[in-house]
Amino acid sequence: MTTLSDTHLLVLSAAAARDDRLVAKHKRLPGASLQRVCEALAKRGLLALAELEGRDPSVLTIETQDGWRGFAVTAAGLEAIGVEDVVDERPRHERLGVDAALIEGPENAEPAPAAPTALALSHSAPLGCGGTAGSRNAAVRAGGPSAAFCGARWG
Repeated sequence: MTTLSDTHLLVLSAAAARDDRLVAKHKRLPGASLQRVCEALAKRGLLALAELEGRDPSVLTIETQDGWRGFAVTAAGLEAIGVEDVVDERPRHERLGVDAALIEGPENAEPAPAAPTALALSHSAPLGCGGTAGSRNAAVRAGGPSAAFCGARWG
């Protein structure tokens, strides 16, 4: 059995959870580090370079002579983390147990009314420059240290 580090398990598990089995970028593992981890896993036969249909910004991509490639989990990689390679041909919403009506909407439903698009502002002063006598903005209006930010005193 192959001994895998936590980082290896993270990369393989995340890729195995995707429909396309490609290695996705990770916020805690920068691109160059992720690429080195993937290259190490590829040398062990757990990942392989796969042809990409298009540039997906969420997937780690490598530019090769043949174009853009991504790392995909192999059958050995799935076996190493204990995941069966089962191909489920059902649509994604059915596999995840999501009601189709939530995606497609109820049948014969009336369209929702359009929301108003214009916002009405009732401020005559710039934002942050108003206030009452007891507020923080009273010092600004009186020419305090923050007055320059509102334009209350130019001097």
